[in-house]
Amino acid sequence: MKDEAIMKYVPKRLINAVKEAYRDSDGYWIYLANGYEDTHMNSHVIHGYTIHELREDLRNVERIDEKMSDNILAGCSYRTNKADMIKELAKYRQTLNTSPKMVITSPTEESVRYYVKKCNIKDFDMNYATYGLYSNVKIEYNTETGECKILIFNGRTGEIIASYEGVNNDE
Repeated sequence: MKDEAIMKYVPKRLINAVKEAYRDSDGYWIYLANGYEDTHMNSHVIHGYTIHELREDLRNVERIDEKMSDNILAGCSYRTNKADMIKELAKYRQTLNTSPKMVITSPTEESVRYYVKKCNIKDFDMNYATYGLYSNVKIEYNTETGECKILIFNGRTGEIIASYEGVNNDE
C-alpha cells in the first residue's frame, strides 16, 4: 500500500525505492524495496513522527546493489562449501575472512529463542524485540568460548537499549 499523501513528499529519484508508505498512530512509515537502503541506519525501514523527519531520512536512501563491493555478498548454509563460496566472492573482489565470532543481524524469533536457551540467557523478554527483516536484535556468538550476547537497539537511532549475556557450557 502506498499512501499518496506520503508519496507526494518522496523525491522522484526514489519513487521506485518505495515498497510501502503509510501512516499510523506511531507516525509515518516507508518500507524500501529490495536494492535500496537507508545507509545511515543500514535499514530498509524509514520512520518519522512528522513528514519533515521522514523527508530528512529519505536523504540517506541509496541503491545498495550499486555498491556491491562494499557489502557482504555471501552467507553460509549447511550446503555451501568453502571452495564454492571463495569462488563466488572472487567475482566481486572480496575475500572470505573467518573468525570465531559470529554475528546474526535480523534474526528470526526461532533463532533468538535457540540462543537464549543454548547460552542460558536469563531475563530476556521475547516480547521486547522485533524479529525478521525489520528486527531490532543482534546476536553475537563466539564459537570458541561459547559466549553469547543478545543486543536490542533502537531501530531509529541505532542506540543499544538492552544487552543480555550468557555462555554455552557445552562448548
